[in-house]
Amino acid sequence: MEQTVFIRLMKRHRIDAVADVRSVPYSRIWKGFNRDAIRSALTYSNIYYVYLGDVCGARLDDESAYQDGTLLYPAVQKNDLFQKGLRRLKKGLQHYRIALMCAEKDPLDCHRFLLICRQMAHDTDISHIRPNGTLESQSKLEKRMLQQYQLDQPSLFDTSEMCLEQAYAQQHQKVFSH
Repeated sequence: MEQTVFIRLMKRHRIDAVADVRSVPYSRIWKGFNRDAIRSALTYSNIYYVYLGDVCGARLDDESAYQDGTLLYPAVQKNDLFQKGLRRLKKGLQHYRIALMCAEKDPLDCHRFLLICRQMAHDTDISHIRPNGTLESQSKLEKRMLQQYQLDQPSLFDTSEMCLEQAYAQQHQKVFSH
């Protein structure tokens, strides 16, 4: 996606602040999305930019948060820095309409959905902006994930919550094991 298309999507959905949650806010391919370039373009377009990849990114310096090279999102969710980042986002939502920016097109494949939005969905309405400009709610995204893993029909012994937890675990494994 080109930088101008991204900014048009932000304007279309009345976003007035972008929180960059990439642990590494640079791209060899999409140079217009390198931290300084996107910050400058957003600022020029009257959209605030804040970097939160250091507190809400999908990497931790804490080795206890990894198992066999895979980042354990329950460990991240309990991490003080991550919780600080969530508090900062929630405080920002009192004044701004915020979009979280990362590198993945499909929110299912991104830590925004798996780590951040999952934690914030309890008390915040969350919609994901798709590349074509449509919105997908957190609940619809969860339904899509359940269908992907054929967990959308709970068995006699599983509750809907158990199925959702299992789907999150499978998606986490898919995304973070690479």
